[in-house]
Amino acid sequence: MLCQNCNLNESTIHLYTSINGKQRQIDLCQNCYQIMKTDPKNPILGGYTGNQKAQQQSQNPFFDDFFGDLNNFRAFGQLPNTPPTQSEGQHGGGHNGGYRPNHTQPAQETNKGLLEEFGINITEMAKRGDIDPVIGRDDEIIRVIEILNRRTKNNPVLIGEPGVGKTAVVEGLAQKIVDGDVPQKLQSKQVIRLDVVSLVQGTGIRGQFEERMQKLMEEIRKRHDVILFIDEIHEIVGAGAVGDGSMDAGNI
Repeated sequence: MLCQNCNLNESTIHLYTSINGKQRQIDLCQNCYQIMKTDPKNPILGGYTGNQKAQQQSQNPFFDDFFGDLNNFRAFGQLPNTPPTQSEGQHGGGHNGGYRPNHTQPAQETNKGLLEEFGINITEMAKRGDIDPVIGRDDEIIRVIEILNRRTKNNPVLIGEPGVGKTAVVEGLAQKIVDGDVPQKLQSKQVIRLDVVSLVQGTGIRGQFEERMQKLMEEIRKRHDVILFIDEIHEIVGAGAVGDGSMDAGNI
């Protein structure tokens, strides 16, 4: 991609800013970027920072607003080391385009739940089209749907040799939920695959795994939209046990 100012050199600096509530991006070469930082009114910049005659010839009129405040942008790319401008000298120098961190940015994201940390949302994968079509497992998928619709004893267990398509049945269920081809009770449900290995990792202290499992089950109870899929369910027998008297995932 060529520099949007000179249209001659390859652009290696990418500037991002918000102008009138809209996100803008400008791509500059090393030469134009360095001139912009050291001498913003240089005619080579096409007058985007104050030359009225050159502004009339500008092919990018939003450059006026963009260069109005040289500190109001984020720069990415191969940034040259440039001397600080007057405003930059007050805030720490000219590296990375003199960008000043915005301390008024939104607070950090809230902590994710255990389901998001140790689970994989298969329904979201189906929405994104990351799941291949399931062929030849319609009867099994329908049977799983029937069991899930029961009031009691509604936990289907898929048993079979490796590679016969047990996981594909669950993926087919998630695809049907996305397509709306399920009873009303299952609509808007989220099929989440639990990663037992990740759940056990880091729980060497006695009682730590039990506490994590209890929190996970409590989170599932509070959320009424989760269909929990435990892949390789036989692995939960003995998972998390660290000594005599400690409970494993199967017992919990």
